[in-house]
Amino acid sequence: MCMQIIILVFNLEYMVKVIAILLVLVLFSNCHSERSRGKNPTLPANINVDQEYDITLCTSLRAEIKSFSDELDSLTSDSFGIVVIVVKMEKTECSLRMVTQPYYDSKLLDGALLLNRRLFVFYIEDSVCSSGIMHFGLLSLPNILDYPDENNFELLGSYEPWGRKYKILCPDSLELVYKGYF
Repeated sequence: MCMQIIILVFNLEYMVKVIAILLVLVLFSNCHSERSRGKNPTLPANINVDQEYDITLCTSLRAEIKSFSDELDSLTSDSFGIVVIVVKMEKTECSLRMVTQPYYDSKLLDGALLLNRRLFVFYIEDSVCSSGIMHFGLLSLPNILDYPDENNFELLGSYEPWGRKYKILCPDSLELVYKGYF
């Protein structure tokens, strides 16, 4: 009887160790997949662009991105461009800027969307301000190697960024406060 109790205790200790090791491995693999998804510009989207566009951005931001893209198409024939979207806190208000750029900064990149061959990249400087308007757990980074980044960019002349600035009123409400050259 005593031997059976010792074997049972040994088996319980062994099982607890095995369960603990499995739990650590599961948590580690989860953390690794989240980290690798976050800043890898070659990670393919796991859902199609239209679905991703609908579920990752609030209605007002989707409408403004579409409007901005359409306006750029009417201003220039270059639909193969980059638009940087920056969300940050300015004084006591949350703001969102949507500005054309000749390249994206891969060190600041938090997400990206391709819409009609135009790349929209997201830099989130304040996660409180982006809460509710963007769901970055769902926003992947499509293959953006065809677009210049800070390492493979060469400016050939002057460049004036053009765009819009919004005040974020609530998660699904943006107020346009500036439109023009930055």
